Amino acid sequence: MPAPAAWCGPRAASSSRLRFSSIRLTSCRNTPRSTGSHSPRTSTPKRKPHWSGARSSISSIPTASRFSCLRNRRLPPAPTEGPVTAAPEGRAELIQATLPEHIDQTRALFLEYAESLGFSLCFQSFDEELKSLPGAYAAPTGRLLLAHCEQQAAGCVALRKLEANVCEMKRLYVRPAYRGRGLGRILVDRLIAEARGIGYERMRLDTIASSMKDAVELYRRMGFKEIPPYRANPIEGALYMELLL
Repeated sequence: MPAPAAWCGPRAASSSRLRFSSIRLTSCRNTPRSTGSHSPRTSTPKRKPHWSGARSSISSIPTASRFSCLRNRRLPPAPTEGPVTAAPEGRAELIQATLPEHIDQTRALFLEYAESLGFSLCFQSFDEELKSLPGAYAAPTGRLLLAHCEQQAAGCVALRKLEANVCEMKRLYVRPAYRGRGLGRILVDRLIAEARGIGYERMRLDTIASSMKDAVELYRRMGFKEIPPYRANPIEGALYMELLL
């Protein structure tokens, strides 16, 4: 299911609120209980059933079940270029980073991400990755997603092919000013949908449990499970996870 959009301001404009059409259900007419004495009823002619145009079966389905399909449905693949989600004012917008300006913004976020780790990423050839962006994250086998909030670059995440039918999530990062609004989950949700649209069957990642506790908790909530190491990582506390798509 598509994840809910992240709020980027303290208040949202009225035009950006989601409106749901109410479903009118047929209710039975209340009749008084019998007090023991029966008054004669005047017979009324039976009316022919009239179809109102509404589906009567919907009233027999519990509300929670009626909308469960919205929670469980998979997102369709997004276009390979341009905006992924056209968001109203005050919300986050996810963009496929293909334009030079978006690549530059993503590169700046990658640098902030690396500086926040407290250890070097030289063992991952990080400098070369920055120079060659989008590099392995380019379509059709990869994705580079950029989140805009209040018309500013707020976060990013990347996807690349690891092996046949297996992809890898990389560089999930949200700037401190935009944290606590669900933006990280929105980015991961969108990336999972992209991976499914490409045709991948499994998504993997590696992280550091001690310094990325919030990210590890998010991954677990989203269904990622710990797996044996699939690559060398010299950082102590490296954790490897996988999600079946």
